[in-house]
Amino acid sequence: MRQRQNLASPSQIPASHVPVAVAWLCKKMKRVIDTSEVLGTVGTPEGAREVCASADASYEEETARLVVKLDAFLRNTDLLSKEKRSSADWLPKPETVRESVGPDETVEMARDIFHRWVRKVREAAPALAQR
Repeated sequence: MRQRQNLASPSQIPASHVPVAVAWLCKKMKRVIDTSEVLGTVGTPEGAREVCASADASYEEETARLVVKLDAFLRNTDLLSKEKRSSADWLPKPETVRESVGPDETVEMARDIFHRWVRKVREAAPALAQR
């Protein structure tokens, strides 16, 4: 019988096992939503920047757990140049929210979490909080 080996970190996975590990993780996690929203434009010393909020949600079927990774960032408004992301002291730090939910509740729960995040980011933005 083959013995299972517990690995402390992904860097300890032997290169020959990486495709198997990736396949195993993909089977265990299902993408729920991957979304972002532009909340408005603010002035910075570097010029006008869009305030953005994003969420990437996956569902762990084995544990019935929804995992939502939330982020907020600024990006340039010039459509002709490559997108450049930056941050500001007033932006909320990235968060990961974990909730136990049934498979039929994942999309609604992920959207609710994202909408609460959007509200938090909007309230943190000095020029957007009054809107």
